[in-house]
Amino acid sequence: MKVCTIQPKYSTDYEKAEEYFEKNIGYLRGCDSSMDIIVLPESSDMPCVAATKEEAEKYVEKFNERILKEASDTAKRCNAIVFVNARDKVENGLRNTTFAFDRKGELVGKYFKQHPEIKLNKTVEKCLDDLLTQDKVFAHKLADLNNNKE
Repeated sequence: MKVCTIQPKYSTDYEKAEEYFEKNIGYLRGCDSSMDIIVLPESSDMPCVAATKEEAEKYVEKFNERILKEASDTAKRCNAIVFVNARDKVENGLRNTTFAFDRKGELVGKYFKQHPEIKLNKTVEKCLDDLLTQDKVFAHKLADLNNNKE
């Protein structure tokens, strides 16, 4: 089994949103049929930190449907299972949700995440920004668990 986890650059610069989103789309389009599972990062429809609720809503409006369609298309093209985290539009607003697409590109599940908003001081923000701006795309070939059972 081959698993591809995608962890792209993430910025605190709102102006880089389009550039970073397009890179994420490029990573998805670079996946191939050798991959069984493809996992995208949290907030794939918000490629940069939003400073305000309004910015976050603009990201979702602009990128949400597109990232979900691209995840579905990738699942079909690669014959892989794809997990992508994005906002789900629900009755009372938006939910932090991980969507699961089967090998046919069909949405087969949703996991609603819950975690509190954390206020960070400038030192922590700088450390996080340094860590998050490094491109990381990993593809790990895993042993087939069914063949290795004793």
